[in-house]
Amino acid sequence: MDVKDCAILCGLRRFGSISQVAGHIGVSQPAISQRITALESRLGFRILDRGPGRTGQQLNVHGIVLEDAARRILGILDELPSALYGASSEMIGRLHVSTVYSLGLHSLAEPIRRFLNEAPTVEFDIEYMRTDRVYESVLSGESDVGIVACPKDVKGIRVLEWVNEPLVLVMSPTFGLA
Repeated sequence: MDVKDCAILCGLRRFGSISQVAGHIGVSQPAISQRITALESRLGFRILDRGPGRTGQQLNVHGIVLEDAARRILGILDELPSALYGASSEMIGRLHVSTVYSLGLHSLAEPIRRFLNEAPTVEFDIEYMRTDRVYESVLSGESDVGIVACPKDVKGIRVLEWVNEPLVLVMSPTFGLA
C-alpha cells in the first residue's frame, strides 16, 4: 500500500464514490478502480461492498480498518516537515529569490534584513529579472521563490499573497480627474 492508495481509501470513506475521489485527488476513475482491484488482490480480500442494490462504493469492514490506518499514515506524513524543521533550531541551506526590479529595489530591503537576522546561516541570493523570467526561473528550479507584482496562474506554480500594497494615481491638480 502506498500514499496514493491511502488517499484513495480516505477519499472513499469520505465521498463513497470512486468518481468523486477521482476528481478530488486528480486521478482517473479507471485508474482508481484498477488500484483498488490490485490492492484487494495483494491483500487477499475485498475492501469494497459491491453488488446489486448498493449505491456508491462503500468500504466494508476490511476497508474501514485499512482506511483508519491510511488516515494515520497520511497524518504522520503531513506532520513530518514540521517535525523535521522543529528538530533543528537553525535554518540552514540556500535560498535563491528572483524578483522584478521595481519590487526588489523598492520593497524588499527590510524583509531581507529581518530574514537574514533570523536565519544567519542561510546563504541568500537575490536576482532581478523580468516577470516572465521570474516564473521561468521558479519552474526550472533555478530560483526557490519568485516575487512579482502582478501574479498570474501558471501550472506548476503556487501563488501566495505576501504583501497587499494599494496602488494610487498621482496627477497634477489641474488634470481633469483631480
